[in-house]
Amino acid sequence: MGEGGELPDFEGLVLDLGQEKQMKEVLELSVFEMKNTVAELEKRLNSVEDEDNEWKTRYETQIELNRQLERQIGLLQGKMEQVHESPTDRLASVRSFDQMHVDSLNQFLKQLGEEKKSLQNQLKDYELRLEQEAKAYHKANDERRAYLAVISQISGSLKPSERQKMDAVEMKREDQLMRSHFVLRHTPTATSLSPAPTDPEKLRTPEITCIHCLSTNFRERQPARVFLSLAPSVFLQSMAWRGKCNIPRNQRILDPKKGPIKKTAGVKHLPKLKL
Repeated sequence: MGEGGELPDFEGLVLDLGQEKQMKEVLELSVFEMKNTVAELEKRLNSVEDEDNEWKTRYETQIELNRQLERQIGLLQGKMEQVHESPTDRLASVRSFDQMHVDSLNQFLKQLGEEKKSLQNQLKDYELRLEQEAKAYHKANDERRAYLAVISQISGSLKPSERQKMDAVEMKREDQLMRSHFVLRHTPTATSLSPAPTDPEKLRTPEITCIHCLSTNFRERQPARVFLSLAPSVFLQSMAWRGKCNIPRNQRILDPKKGPIKKTAGVKHLPKLKL
């Protein structure tokens, strides 16, 4: 009993050990992948710090733009306070220039020069941003054209195979339609292995009879080779033409042994008209 009880425990320990080894291998693999990912991220971080990338340029441009906007906000707030002081006289600031001292005028002129410089810098920043956006747009447009070229190439390579499949399906469908609409009246008996028949009835060409379009307008039977040699499109057109008959559908299916409809089936005598 002791030995029988120890064996299952030993097998269970072996299974647990195998599972632990598998878990260890999985963890080692995940650690290796994480180390590779960290190394790639560090390389990308170093490359971003070394080179002047696009995002860094945009960030610096946005900071400078925010500073200029803050200056403009301060100037506009000062002008708004001046307007609130004398709302009735809108030209008070202009008339005050005559009463101002030369030093004050020079200081005001210097302030206007600074505003002009700030506006010029803002214009240059806008031009730089416009140029960067244009480059980014052209780059994205080139990538889009490359993708479209690849897509068109792949679609062009797939179209012939799809067309061949569609043609094969269409030919199979037409073949099934041809076989379903016609029935051979006589099977050929003359083959390469059997002697040629001497009976005139057996030497006759195998004929077929349309089981849907037997009418007085198409009483003459045609040999099978005539219809089987037709192209699918011509065959379907002939089928559609022969479907436009005046005999009801329940009367078109006749006994193949009796042949087509006789002439007596049609109406020869019409009632006279009363004038």
